[in-house]
Amino acid sequence: MQARYAEITALTDALCHEKLNDEYAQVCHEMTTTLARKRPSPLMGGHAKSWACAIAYTVGSVNFLFDK
Repeated sequence: MQARYAEITALTDALCHEKLNDEYAQVCHEMTTTLARKRPSPLMGGHAKSWACAIAYTVGSVNFLFDK
């Protein structure tokens, strides 16, 4: 699970540092941590890139990133 967590957080970190800011990276880390703690963890299924996109999109939506 640790390797999968590291893979997903590396992807979200790269996105947040390129397009967003450190606060979004922190929230993405917290969301990934919460999903990794669930048993069975949903992070084990699917592609890591898909999970990273879903996490970043969800964090952005909740914080009104896409509002005009």
